[in-house]
Amino acid sequence: TAEFRISPKQITLSFTQETYSFTYGKAAAATAGSDEIAYEGDDLAIGYLYEGTGDTSYDGSADFPRNVGTYLVTATLGNGNYTLGDAVCQTVTAKEITVTVDNETITYGDGAPSYTLIYSDGSDGSPWEYEDDADVVTTNGRFIYNDGDAAYEAGSPAGSYKVKADGLTAANYTFVYENGTLTVDQRKVTVDFGSLDTTYSGN
Repeated sequence: TAEFRISPKQITLSFTQETYSFTYGKAAAATAGSDEIAYEGDDLAIGYLYEGTGDTSYDGSADFPRNVGTYLVTATLGNGNYTLGDAVCQTVTAKEITVTVDNETITYGDGAPSYTLIYSDGSDGSPWEYEDDADVVTTNGRFIYNDGDAAYEAGSPAGSYKVKADGLTAANYTFVYENGTLTVDQRKVTVDFGSLDTTYSGN
């Protein structure tokens, strides 16, 4: 008799990219393959394990990450006829959102209005609304007038003021602020002179 042993074939698994980089909302699973399959039709049963690296917290999961951070993805094989070891870095960067203050018109003496903020996708300018998994955006309630060179409060002079938001925060998003216009119209006043009737005295 003789021993007849077949050992697993070691192969190199190649990812389609050395580094995967996505913007939040566009992340996709890593993909890998090999041209060293021993028999045509062999199913390598490739799986993927994602782990956070650096400051990113993400315990090993087969589900690809969607939140902002840097991850290490390792390929796994479900076919016991092969062995391998390979990993690649995958990065998800914050999505940029443009925030514009809607134009408002008030009258001299009025306080600052409750501004409406218009959100748009920073990449193509299309309207944007919070996605289901987005953290609630919070604001410090701060608005900047004339790029910080002016302030507005009730009694400020009539005229036009550039105004933009500031202090918005949300996980997975960064914000770029665009100016709107606050127009302060002059206030109309009515002057009452009282009665001007008089009788000619002859003098």
